[in-house]
Amino acid sequence: MILLRFFIDERPMTWNTFYAGTHWAKRRRISERWHTLTLGALGDRRPRIDECYIVAVAHIRGRAHIPDASNICIKPVEDTLVHAGILADDNPDHVKGVFLRVRTGSPRTGLEIILVEDMADIAEIG
Repeated sequence: MILLRFFIDERPMTWNTFYAGTHWAKRRRISERWHTLTLGALGDRRPRIDECYIVAVAHIRGRAHIPDASNICIKPVEDTLVHAGILADDNPDHVKGVFLRVRTGSPRTGLEIILVEDMADIAEIG
C-alpha cells in the first residue's frame, strides 16, 4: 500500500553535485533548499508513518544529463520527512530501505517520492 506520494518540481540532486568540492556551508544551503521544496510538495499532508520503504523516482524529461540511479541524493528529503513529523526517525527501525530509479522521457523533470508499506508494493509502482 502506498502511504504517501508527492512530486518535487526540481531537477533531482546527485551526490556529485552535493559533494563536488563543496564547502559545508554551501551544502547546508542546498539541503535547506531541498527541505523547503519537500515541504512545499507535501502541502498540508503530515501522516504519521511508523515504518516504510522509500522509493525515489528521478523523472527526466529529455535525454541530456541523465544521472545514474545510484547517484540520486534524497537525504535532505528524508531528513525533512523526519523534521515534519511524518517519520519518527530515518534509522533502519523506521526506514526499511531506499530504492532509487531514473525514468527518462517523462513529461516533466522532478523527483517523485513514494513511501510504501511493504517491498511487494514497490513492484506495483512500475
